[in-house]
Amino acid sequence: MFWVLSILGGMLVGLTLGLIGGGGSILAMPMMAKLLGDGSTHIAIGTAAVAVTSSALVNLALNARSGLIKWRCTIVFALSGVAGAAAGAWLGQRTDGAQLLVLFGALMIGVGLLMLRPRKSPGNESVRLEFNTARILLPRLAGLGIGTGMVSGFFGIGGGFLIVPALQEISRNPDTLSITPAHTQIQASWIDKTSRLTNFQSTYINQVDMSLHAGNKPLNTNGLKRMRDFCQFVFSPSCPEQYVVVGGHSIWFRSFFQTFLPYGDNHVGKKKKIVNCGVVAITLIKATRPSGQATYMIDPQSVEVIYGGFH
Repeated sequence: MFWVLSILGGMLVGLTLGLIGGGGSILAMPMMAKLLGDGSTHIAIGTAAVAVTSSALVNLALNARSGLIKWRCTIVFALSGVAGAAAGAWLGQRTDGAQLLVLFGALMIGVGLLMLRPRKSPGNESVRLEFNTARILLPRLAGLGIGTGMVSGFFGIGGGFLIVPALQEISRNPDTLSITPAHTQIQASWIDKTSRLTNFQSTYINQVDMSLHAGNKPLNTNGLKRMRDFCQFVFSPSCPEQYVVVGGHSIWFRSFFQTFLPYGDNHVGKKKKIVNCGVVAITLIKATRPSGQATYMIDPQSVEVIYGGFH
């Protein structure tokens, strides 16, 4: 019976890890504690760690093969987690086994309640750890990595059920966006290649009504939600203009191109950023799916560099 339960338990742990990328330890540790008997909490922690690590390595290989891993974020988060795990394990070994089980149960309930709480916005898959985002992302990755590692080491769990929501939280886009509708139709001189340098400033000053300025989005708003909010704003009754002037960080624009240019389009804007003070004109298209949900797309033929370029 012991071997049957062990095999079934291992299969359940592997299935959970492969399905959601976490949760194996929160199943393995209590099961091992029950199978090994009372008073064996610390032994169960070590034994469960081996089982979960084996399943996690297979999951890692499959996700790496599919290109679903951001290695720079992974390395920073993992190294920070190792440091935290060492401190957590030292403390956990000096904690009574019965108390560990009680605290572990409280942790599972707490994380479960947090996961039930609806998120304000989805994560942004386009976020990358780069030179321009390091100032924002590095402290988040290191801080959450150390915290997750300490909890993981203290309870002897893999931490996937903590890491997944933590990384979702990190993916909040750190950039700002300023949205201001043009109150008159943009004059053709703005896109006149022979006079764009002299006319762009006057175009912005003379044709943009700052009383309609929608304000900068808060720094902690989500990138993908912000982009969809912008698209909804452009086509909403509150923005009847045909032309909208948008100013923002170059990373935001690259994410915008990655999100709304057609999947098979290999425009340079998907991979490179607009130069400082660069200006690009696009046509945004709105369509409606059979479900009634609005969907947006950049017309790839409309993308025109007015000033600057990509680098």
